[in-house]
Amino acid sequence: MALKSYKPTTPGQRGLVLIDRSELWKGRPVKILTEGLTRKGGRNNAGRITARRRGGGAKRLYRIVDFRRTKFDVEATVERIEYDPNRTAFIALIRYDDGEQSYILAPQRLGVGDKVIAGARADIKPGNCMPFSGMPIGTIVHNIELKPGKGGQIARAAGTYGQFVGRDGGYAQIRLSSGELRLVRQECKATIGAVSNPDNSNQNIGKAGRTRHMGKRPSVRGVVMNPIDHPHGGGEGRTSGGRHPVTPWGKPTKGARTRNANKASQQLILRSRHARKKKEGPVKHMARSVWKGPFVDAYVLKKAEAARQSGRNEIIKIWSRRSTILPQFVGLTFAVYNGKKHVPVNVSEDMIGQKFGEYSPTRTYYGHAADKKARRK
Repeated sequence: MALKSYKPTTPGQRGLVLIDRSELWKGRPVKILTEGLTRKGGRNNAGRITARRRGGGAKRLYRIVDFRRTKFDVEATVERIEYDPNRTAFIALIRYDDGEQSYILAPQRLGVGDKVIAGARADIKPGNCMPFSGMPIGTIVHNIELKPGKGGQIARAAGTYGQFVGRDGGYAQIRLSSGELRLVRQECKATIGAVSNPDNSNQNIGKAGRTRHMGKRPSVRGVVMNPIDHPHGGGEGRTSGGRHPVTPWGKPTKGARTRNANKASQQLILRSRHARKKKEGPVKHMARSVWKGPFVDAYVLKKAEAARQSGRNEIIKIWSRRSTILPQFVGLTFAVYNGKKHVPVNVSEDMIGQKFGEYSPTRTYYGHAADKKARRK
């Protein structure tokens, strides 16, 4: 989906950038797959506010999304892609061959009419679901289970994904968008591909009223309150609070670690998402956003798909050295341009996640001049 920008004909449209949803289904959801949703307004069972800045907003219907994908070895066809007000990702309505309908998270590059299936082993195509035990290393996945059979819990928001990077005993190693490397059981299932709507983070809401429609209330800063209301409050004139940022109850905010180090799942985290910041310090260059997923030129994907469908082992000529090697390229041979000629590159599982240019060197090393002189003597 593309982004839509508006001309500033009104103050609310100045700078407004929204997702273009013109290709999505425009009707109502399937009634049997919806439930009523009661608004809590941030209150608990005693009626007290436990989550500030929530309340109001447009009325919603909850869409029952199948995160478990327990219907094995029954093929389903994608009937339509829908908007879901309860999440940032889009959802896909699928119909199984036996007539049953279900909603699943729509991955990127999944279209109407595509076939999806869940099973112990399945093709590496967006929307297919399988356990890590039957998945090749390097696969991009989303909707990852933490406990077998519980349903996907990780990488469900718009544009997110994880990468299956290795096996360790009965566990699978997953690299998440945050940089965290963690273990899950190989019996846990995951869905192939990255979640749809990667441009969600590039939206500009434009005005406060649209945020209110989403059910979010204003956020009042502590420094503008009175001392009775907030630790940062009070003072003559404009003040900065006079201390490190804290919540209204005095707990440190903006970066203080709150995770329990003795938590049982702590031993399943091989590398913390904070490890990179500690080791490297501040980032000196701007890397590609993890929300966008791995970059591949569109024509490379088309050529690879055509080669797969033809079944002939032809060499695919490409000029895109910056494209990332995806799991569906394994077994194909690409001729990658190095500035002078096309260098044949046979893609294997070990190459997944790297760039084509890394396997097509632009310079040829013939040895040092000093070595040649030594040989002549």
